[in-house]
Amino acid sequence: MGFLSNRRRRDQEDVQDPDVELDEDTDADADQPGGSGRGWFAGARATAARARGTAGPWPSKGAVASKSFLALALAAMACGPAALALAATGSNTTPVATSTPAAGSEEQARTTVESVSVQLVHALLTADRDHADHLKDLVAEPPGQLDLPAKAGQPPTSITVDTLTRGRAHRWTATLTSLGGQSGDGQTWQVTIDYNPATGRARAVRLPAQIATPDPQKVPVTTTTSVSMNDPAAVAGAGYITALLTGATDLSRWTSPGSSATAISPAACSKVTAETAETTGTGDPPTPGDGQHLDLVISVTCTLPGSDNQADNARSLQYPLTLASRGGRWEVAATTPTTAPSASPTTTPSDTPS
Repeated sequence: MGFLSNRRRRDQEDVQDPDVELDEDTDADADQPGGSGRGWFAGARATAARARGTAGPWPSKGAVASKSFLALALAAMACGPAALALAATGSNTTPVATSTPAAGSEEQARTTVESVSVQLVHALLTADRDHADHLKDLVAEPPGQLDLPAKAGQPPTSITVDTLTRGRAHRWTATLTSLGGQSGDGQTWQVTIDYNPATGRARAVRLPAQIATPDPQKVPVTTTTSVSMNDPAAVAGAGYITALLTGATDLSRWTSPGSSATAISPAACSKVTAETAETTGTGDPPTPGDGQHLDLVISVTCTLPGSDNQADNARSLQYPLTLASRGGRWEVAATTPTTAPSASPTTTPSDTPS
């Protein structure tokens, strides 16, 4: 009992350590973000002393926590007032949840492939002769002899993914533009990437290939052919778009098996009028035979909700569609996004090998 009494008495004396007593001026100084070094340092000692005083005579969960906090507070004193404040409040901080693409999803694949593409182009433009081996490690099929400048050039200020196309066997092709630095007004690159959905990892097949930057004044014009709105392909395309925009509960009548397409809810249009249909082929679409594909562009007029007057409240829309034939009829197999390009616009996935 005498031992316990002496132990408690020593703990009480530690709590009342005169070295950590603060007068009102010093305490006020410690509370100010811009206070003097003496003020926040004294405040740190007081905080540590209060934490030390919560410990009991025998080790316990509370004592261990107090000692941990004391160590944190003492370490924070060396880093300044901001670190001290963080030490005092960090134990009550709630982690912020972050959203990440689901493993094996299309979104994860695109995000990973884009990231690897940008990193590879940046590595190529900033590598020198001494880092040839590092650059080789980034690609699966490097050249037998890799030549690089003796001195690395000025890095680009930005690298963006312009298009991203998926081919067969999870092979992707990315087109990128680098600006600034040694890229000047712009350089265009093409990178082939293999993606492994089982591991969520991607690796470049070869080094980037520099290609000609498209001239906006020389955009190739695609020749199209008008298709009668009574043609089975146009009927299928128009029916799908009408169901999509008017909030139909089931699109399976118009789509290929396995399609995940869903109607817009609430309905985007109170009425849809199909105006024209065009195809890149010549002549009318053939009679559908199983396995055939057809690219079609349907133009429609959407009467916006809340008005039956099409002339005063209408909007024109265009939908590029890929139709597939099955059982003697055309079905919508895929749609091409028609929204405005984002920071990293991508193209519709295709089955064309890279």
